[in-house]
Amino acid sequence: NQYGIDALKAYAYTLKKAERYEDAMEAFKELGIEIGSPYEFKKDITACEIALGWQEISRVEYRTEVADFNSGYSEYSPALWKEDQLVFTSDRQTSQGSDTYYWTGNKFSDLYVADLNSGAVSAFDAPFNTENNEGSLCFNNDFTEAYFVRCFGEKKEDNYCKIMYSALKNNTWSEPRVLEFVKDQVNYSGPWLSGDGKELYFSSNDPDGWGGYDIWVSNRAEDGWWEDPQPLSRNINTIGNERFPTLDGDTLYFSSDGHTGMGGLDIFRTYQLNNQRSWAPPFNLKPPVNSGGDDFGFVVYSNKADKEVLQSGFFTSTRYDGIGNDDIYRFEKVVLPPEPEPEVVEEVVAH
Repeated sequence: NQYGIDALKAYAYTLKKAERYEDAMEAFKELGIEIGSPYEFKKDITACEIALGWQEISRVEYRTEVADFNSGYSEYSPALWKEDQLVFTSDRQTSQGSDTYYWTGNKFSDLYVADLNSGAVSAFDAPFNTENNEGSLCFNNDFTEAYFVRCFGEKKEDNYCKIMYSALKNNTWSEPRVLEFVKDQVNYSGPWLSGDGKELYFSSNDPDGWGGYDIWVSNRAEDGWWEDPQPLSRNINTIGNERFPTLDGDTLYFSSDGHTGMGGLDIFRTYQLNNQRSWAPPFNLKPPVNSGGDDFGFVVYSNKADKEVLQSGFFTSTRYDGIGNDDIYRFEKVVLPPEPEPEVVEEVVAH
């Protein structure tokens, strides 16, 4: 409609997120011609072709379904809490604070806990929820430490999202404090502890990173304080956005829109190589875990294997078949059936 190149570019990416890949490829080709560089969006066109192929895969290793505790508002960033409970972030109407978050038009987000047996949802423990945006919480293995994000600033200043820490002593959580390495005017999100509690992974748009949001890691010093974080290597971080790191043993899951994916953020997995300084090439989990929407916050709930299910857990998606906005989905990683035997055609020999 003659709104220029920026509108055509946004249109192409919107088609991709809507999984209209053939239309998106045509829009990217037209966009390249418009800017005088026909091969500028070759990577995006190739990604659309790959996504079309992934949609045709018949032997998929994951089963997914939307969790029943979702609402018409946003639910995202699940984290396991003790036994059969899940803490997550939501901007549903029962959140604290009376202000409207103008980015979403809803209330500011709070932390909630869902009982996985009954489906009952309630606000998480004090003192985590305030009138500010809170979210993306994780725990150590014995649930005595919590790391989460709170977005706030001084009066008449922009709010920035910071990583907060709270400890549980005598069944009471300490007043959350900002971690020592957090910088001013930088946004942080998605903290996640390693199993031994010695490494803290998170995402940040720190200008010292590789571009956009990157995944960083901080090591815990002997005195318990966190050292200056370092970004992960370039085969993990891109000029795009890498968000929501989580760990399952030595496997790192994260989301990215910089690696080849299906639309928005896609979930990838990788692991550290023998020298502990580099990471294996990220592997896209493909559909039905990934979609044209944003897929992120992949959390493994159980690795107890049975004859059919190897792994189960939760993730978040904005895909079109959800309940509304961000929704939390359950997943099961299943044992794939054997490859079908190729049909043998007997050769008929004429006598």
